[in-house]
Amino acid sequence: SGSSSFSNLALLENGDTVTVTDDVIAGTSSPISGHFTVSYEGERSMYLPYDVSAEELSSALENLNTVGEVEVSRNGPGINNEYSWNVTFLTDLGPLSLLEVDWLDLKGTAAKASVSKMVAGVSPPFDGADYGSFVLTDLTSLSVIASPLQQGIDYYFRVSAINSMGVGPSVHPRRPYLKPIPQPPSIPSNFHLAVNDGDTVELAVDGPNSDGGNPVTALKVEYGIEEFKHEKQRISFKCSPSSEIQVVTTSSDDWNEVQYIILESLYQGNGVVHETQRVQCDALGGNFGLRFGDKVAFIEHDATSSEIKEALESLINVNKVTISMNYGSQACLPFDGTSAGDFNVTFESVVGIAGDLPEMTAITKNLEGARHVEILTMVQGDAPLGGAFHLSFRGFVTDAIDASLPDVDMAVAIEEALESLDTIEEGGVFVTNEGLVNGGEEKVFKVEFTGVGVGGNVLPIQVVSELNEVIGSGSNVKVLTDGESFLAKNDIDLFTSRVGNSIQGSFRLKLRGHVTDEIPFNASADLVKSRLDALSNIGAVHVSRSPPSKEMGYSWSITFVSNPGPFPVASRNVDTLEYINSLTTTVPADDSGAIFIQTTTEGDLPLSGKFTISYDDGFSVHTTAPMESFATATEMKTKIEQLLNVGVVEVVRIDEASMIAWDIEFTSCSFKNGVDVCNDGNLLPLVVNNLSLGGCGGVDVEVSEVVTGKGADFCPASGGNCSQQLPLFGHFPFLHEVGYLSTGTPYFFRVSMRNSEGFGPSQISDPMFVVPRHNAPGPPPPVELVKSTSSSITLSWQSPTEDGGTDVTGYELWMDEWNGGSNFIIYDGSDSSEVFQYTVQTGDSGPLNQVVEFGRQYRFSVRAINNCNPEDQDFSCYGEFSEVQLFTVRDPRRPLPPAAPKRESSTSIGSNASEASIAVSWARPIDNGGSPITGYVLYMKRSDDQVETFSFDEDTTAWTLNNLRNGDLYRFHVVAINSKGRSGNSPTLTVVAGIIPGQDANLSQTYASDTYRPIVTDVQETSITIEWASPPPGSTGGTPITGYKVYMYRGIDRNTKAIPEPVKQEVQDITFVDSTSLGGTFTVSYMENSTGSISVNASTTDIKTSLENLPGLSSVSVNEKANGWTIRFDSEAGDVPLLVATSGRLTGPQNPKVIVTEIVKGDTATLVYDGSGKPGVKTFTITNLTPDELYAFKVAPLNAVGDGILSLASTTAAAREGASAKQTTASGSALFYGIAGSVDEEQIVTFSTVDCSTDRLVLYFRDSGPTAIPCDATALQFEDALSILEGIGEVHVSRSVMVTGGGQAGYAWTVTFSSLSGDVPLLQVDLNQVNNGKDSSDQSGINAKYVTEFLKGMSNEFMIEPKKASGATVRDVNVPLGFEGTDIFFTELWSGDCEDPSGIHEWYADGGVATYNPVRYEKQVLLIPSGTGPFTLTMDTRESQPNGRIYGSLLTTFELPGDATTELLLQDALKGLSNVGDVKVSSVPLTITTQYTITFVSELGELPLLSASVGDVIISRTDDQIGVTEVQQITTSVDKAFVYEIQTVSVQSSAGTFALSFNAGPSTNPIACNFQDVTEAAASVSTLKMELENVANVLVEIDPLVAGTGGVQDPWEYRITFLEPVGPINLLQSDNAVVAELVQGKSHMDGTFVLSYDDRYTPDIPFDASAREMKLSLEQLATIDKVNVQRFDKLTGYEWVVTFTKSVGNLESIVAHKKKFGVQIIDLIGGDPTPLGGSFALSYLDKSTTDLPYDISLDSLKDAIENQLSIDRVLRKNTPFTNGQSRWLVTFRKAPYLMDIKRDKFSIFIQQERTEC
Repeated sequence: SGSSSFSNLALLENGDTVTVTDDVIAGTSSPISGHFTVSYEGERSMYLPYDVSAEELSSALENLNTVGEVEVSRNGPGINNEYSWNVTFLTDLGPLSLLEVDWLDLKGTAAKASVSKMVAGVSPPFDGADYGSFVLTDLTSLSVIASPLQQGIDYYFRVSAINSMGVGPSVHPRRPYLKPIPQPPSIPSNFHLAVNDGDTVELAVDGPNSDGGNPVTALKVEYGIEEFKHEKQRISFKCSPSSEIQVVTTSSDDWNEVQYIILESLYQGNGVVHETQRVQCDALGGNFGLRFGDKVAFIEHDATSSEIKEALESLINVNKVTISMNYGSQACLPFDGTSAGDFNVTFESVVGIAGDLPEMTAITKNLEGARHVEILTMVQGDAPLGGAFHLSFRGFVTDAIDASLPDVDMAVAIEEALESLDTIEEGGVFVTNEGLVNGGEEKVFKVEFTGVGVGGNVLPIQVVSELNEVIGSGSNVKVLTDGESFLAKNDIDLFTSRVGNSIQGSFRLKLRGHVTDEIPFNASADLVKSRLDALSNIGAVHVSRSPPSKEMGYSWSITFVSNPGPFPVASRNVDTLEYINSLTTTVPADDSGAIFIQTTTEGDLPLSGKFTISYDDGFSVHTTAPMESFATATEMKTKIEQLLNVGVVEVVRIDEASMIAWDIEFTSCSFKNGVDVCNDGNLLPLVVNNLSLGGCGGVDVEVSEVVTGKGADFCPASGGNCSQQLPLFGHFPFLHEVGYLSTGTPYFFRVSMRNSEGFGPSQISDPMFVVPRHNAPGPPPPVELVKSTSSSITLSWQSPTEDGGTDVTGYELWMDEWNGGSNFIIYDGSDSSEVFQYTVQTGDSGPLNQVVEFGRQYRFSVRAINNCNPEDQDFSCYGEFSEVQLFTVRDPRRPLPPAAPKRESSTSIGSNASEASIAVSWARPIDNGGSPITGYVLYMKRSDDQVETFSFDEDTTAWTLNNLRNGDLYRFHVVAINSKGRSGNSPTLTVVAGIIPGQDANLSQTYASDTYRPIVTDVQETSITIEWASPPPGSTGGTPITGYKVYMYRGIDRNTKAIPEPVKQEVQDITFVDSTSLGGTFTVSYMENSTGSISVNASTTDIKTSLENLPGLSSVSVNEKANGWTIRFDSEAGDVPLLVATSGRLTGPQNPKVIVTEIVKGDTATLVYDGSGKPGVKTFTITNLTPDELYAFKVAPLNAVGDGILSLASTTAAAREGASAKQTTASGSALFYGIAGSVDEEQIVTFSTVDCSTDRLVLYFRDSGPTAIPCDATALQFEDALSILEGIGEVHVSRSVMVTGGGQAGYAWTVTFSSLSGDVPLLQVDLNQVNNGKDSSDQSGINAKYVTEFLKGMSNEFMIEPKKASGATVRDVNVPLGFEGTDIFFTELWSGDCEDPSGIHEWYADGGVATYNPVRYEKQVLLIPSGTGPFTLTMDTRESQPNGRIYGSLLTTFELPGDATTELLLQDALKGLSNVGDVKVSSVPLTITTQYTITFVSELGELPLLSASVGDVIISRTDDQIGVTEVQQITTSVDKAFVYEIQTVSVQSSAGTFALSFNAGPSTNPIACNFQDVTEAAASVSTLKMELENVANVLVEIDPLVAGTGGVQDPWEYRITFLEPVGPINLLQSDNAVVAELVQGKSHMDGTFVLSYDDRYTPDIPFDASAREMKLSLEQLATIDKVNVQRFDKLTGYEWVVTFTKSVGNLESIVAHKKKFGVQIIDLIGGDPTPLGGSFALSYLDKSTTDLPYDISLDSLKDAIENQLSIDRVLRKNTPFTNGQSRWLVTFRKAPYLMDIKRDKFSIFIQQERTEC
């Protein structure tokens, strides 16, 4: 049971085959197909196919704005193609509303879809030990960096706003959690450029906002003359799809409309009879009127017949009448009793009428008398039809139709008249004369509408009444329509019209389950479009409508231009529309209204298939894993960044109507396999490999360049790219100069920073570019007085020390009057660069007309000029003015006194007391008195007041006085002489005959030696105490020590042999850019103090003296180097400011230059003790230190001369506490069992073979062996064989039969070690001799475990485990040298009665002092022979490697220089590998090799061996060099072994390829199967295994022997054993292969278990959890740092070996719980609209808590449940909601009954979420 697919063949044990056949009965159901959509919170996906893959569904959901990241898995298909998908919401937290599915587009029998909640989301608790928060008050920068965090653990975040009313509701970011993992640094926070001169730019770079978790070690500077641009390429899939076109047509039966035109007549057929009417008028006078029709003729009462005739014929409707008088001769007479006036009117001709006429009527009001007029018809007129009539149809009127025509002719006339109308086409009607069969004068014409334009129920023909001129007796024209009838006057002939058949009503269209609103039968194209567009499974359509048919039927052509779901939107093979017919016709009871839908153009299928991307970087080509055609930007980014030759890219997906494209921008570098992979500049195009792309009318795959990449330019000076990689030391801003630039050319710069994870993204400079230009010159030195007279003054000046980068072209001399007059130029030497002197005279009539007056003072200054703009050679740049000097125009006199002499740093002491020397210097006086200086006299006064004088010429300004006494004081002053006499005395210089302390008379820096290194004497958690020694007697500087200064260095590396002095002193280089033919002088400044001019040919002593003369620099060491000198600062602690050199007085090559660069940045130092004046204090305690931070210290002695030479740094020490007796623990069996108890080690040896002659079991024990064991050895034979091994002692062996997982028989020998105590090393098997011998899991060779430890031996001992007061394990990796293991533990043995409840014990004996057992770190030894060339080292910690680690990696160092490798280089190379971490390196030179020992101090336990890229380098380790750390085992087992599922896959060679999938998941890539022979078939096994394990979450083993020949009767057959998962498994699915189940899997174990460590519990762990799942579960515990886990299949269960890779010491044991823990939920509900408040209580059994506040804290709730309800140990989580609502999840470590509630003013609900089992 368990499988959903079964084979129809079964092989019986006797070899018979049973074949199962079914009677085939055709089912009536159809499987599922079609599409569906998913909606969430108002956002709706596109339509998805019924079998949508997990990847595509995930992509569709993540494209919704209301859904974050999800994880989707798919199950199926079932027997009717049904599928299910499990959707896990990764970033939408808490309980969520259900997805909604629109399944109306699904097809199949009873097809539908539903959504159910499998696991309710729970928001993070945001409380507890791991909870942290930040409060930001600076609202201008709404960002924060959360630290410190634990690497590899997901951290959740939320944000709330705060105002004076409190904290508002919190919101989560779109992705609410992140996992801290090492990253490259972020971009530098600030990067500024400044032009130094014409070829140099200075960069100032601030540190990154984030260092990525590792120190930033390097800065890459790139520059060029064009703007930097990231290469951006576009991959586009362009389609030309044909849209689906369907035509919807309506029709009905063709019945023509029939109408009748009836000309009615009462004619008797006897010819024309004129109407005669009699008029009798009784009146005396007046007149009367006769009305005929609508006309009136007025007649006088006495009118004669002729007058009557005239009056009537005057009417326009009367043509001719005849009047005959019946009585009298006038019209009216009074009635005489018999008659009155009486006359007859015979109408012979009237207008528009004939035959029977209407009677006239009389108007009598104007008569007099009786006024009575009576009119009678005497002869009724009779006439046949005549005249004419007009018909109209649809608004158009015919010409007149003659009513007197014969019937046949009239029928023709009617037809012609109607067809002449624009509303009736020719042939549109057929008119026939319908004679009266039974006689009559009526004329009947049948009009049948036969034309297309007059089909259906047409409008009635109408008689135009105003144009109706038909005459005749009883004449009338009428039309019968719409079923009206006419009965002729003969009452026999009947004529009935007929309605034309015309479609009416409406219909609806249907696409799968979606139906439109009603569509009228004559709907416009726009209306049909709107109805279809309204359907959710139709995007947009284009509709055109045909003209109507006769029956008002139409054809609507529907083009599906946009479809929801597929790409491109125009593609889709749409199901034929269905209809719901509500059409009727105008003919009653006619049901012929019909709808017909036809597909005229099949829509193209959507884009589908897979592709890969290849990239060629010019050195290698790499190809991505396959991607689906709908790949998301994130997926493509991931796949491309997995390429070994691609760095970091950003991908944006572009979706257009007929194109899908991805813009790929190559943004930054990535660190892969020890190499920085960067894709800069104009790159080769990506290549798209079309694996199976298809659909959409043909895919046009195109790769185009959107932005041409631009990287660093080529720099001829360096012979490579304009790129520099500079070391960083953590000090910012980092300043750097870039030289050799072209003047006047714009330069663009960018920088990026690097840590051990590689380079981060680059930052463009601010400004974006700079143009190197020369600067104006610096200020010259002050103007000097050469001479003066009563009428002139002569001045001189010198060139400036800074020329601005180009030659000085001249000078301007300016002066102003001392009384405040304006400054004006007195000498313009703009083009006279060699003139440095000028005389101003009284009455000067030069071009500037300056005048000086005798006795007046003037102020003078000078400035230099150059041309700093190369684009304008005539442009002058004016430098700053020199310092103003004041001189008087006068006759010469004695000079002013010089300034005080200065002590020169060349002052020295002698080894004898009287061998000291003092060097002094002085400057010429500012005012020489108007006459040149001719000499100087130097006066020296000794401490005994004896004065000595020394005379010098005018060129001597420095002197050294020898044979002075060390430590004595000497006073000096100087006098200047000119032609007028001597100056006054200069101020006095008092100097002690001495030098700074810490060096002897030979300037050997004795204090900077190991002897005088400060010593760490005490270490505490926040303080370190050091002490130091005085300098040796000969190194006090010749004068007593006056005190000491102590400098602290924080965060310093440990002392190693590779880096014995981790504290770095500042080192800088002074370098000439081009020393060819170089001459002249330069100056150097420090802290704004400048040296005098220094010759380019100066010696190292000259440089040292010049620098040490500067204030603030006590001692430097100077070494000559190519084109300059190297300066090491010996007395200045920390990061020393960069010296500044000036180039203005250099001569030789064009624009000569001297620069200063920092070679070694001094480590940051802090002065923590200034003991000036306290020479006796030589110990100090530094406090307020950070626990576990590393510190080192230096000491500087002080004397009267100044601060002395710095000592070497103390040994690096960590501020740490030692072991605490209270927290220190002990473990071991002796603590429980006393001195007698022990457990013997038991090991199991398993071996199975079918050939004992070739498969041999050979064992070793420690270094003893071998001993051969027969493959079927009895227990006694096994014991005898082991007994020859040295050191194994007595053993006992038992044997049992063993069957491997593959069914092969063998034996298991259990070996009990009786003589050896404790944990015994495993017996070792010689793997070179086992051949095909297998272990119990059916493995052989290196993969097998022939020997396993069944029971670990326990010896009679215990271990003391030093712990700090905090409970943390004491680690000696960071203690000062000599402090390791100095915690001392005494042991004592006490006795007592175990049954004595008082617990009283008595001392029995001392146990002695515990032995220090240090941490055993992994050590590996490298042997590098002499002559070895460059090589690299690789550490492979991937999970697949022996001793690998989960999430391990393969990393390679940078190239090492072969036998020139140093400890420091090797250490730096290995520390750069993230899977190695911190190491210590020491070396020992051997005869022809050098041996390096590498100690791994941050990764604990056994590691894989390093490997070297060249065979000359040998890497090894011994057993005692293997790292040891805590290892614990977790084992599950049952009493029956697993049965592994075995399936066979059979495929014929003719299939070419086949693919497999598992549980309807993704398919493998096609696997070739057209093998030539068995050998070729066997070679495919590894590929099949890899492919299958890549696409399915399975672990399989495939028989290496492939059966069969590939033919139809004997196909290739693979035998696949499923090692994971265990139990019954669904059959694999394949396109071309046949899969059958050979052995059904079975597991007797199921369920979950829980682990706890230090009172923290994991979630439920599946019984068959993978190593990764176990690692993740354990590392979720706050009490566990990092572990590595290996899982082993034990046939009856699993064993997980847990290695603690970051925790030191004998750790607490993990505890397993084979149960689920009960969880009860306490819900506070209500609070709407009034928020909750008040309290509640909980009760359990017979106990209740006190009232608990509604917002009780978690810890308080836990305390109440445990203490007040006496429920042992609960865990709790809280989820707060709005309005005071909350939910607490209470986990019970002991299963209780359900708690009860007492509530106050609000509702509360408890439910049992899960129960203990």
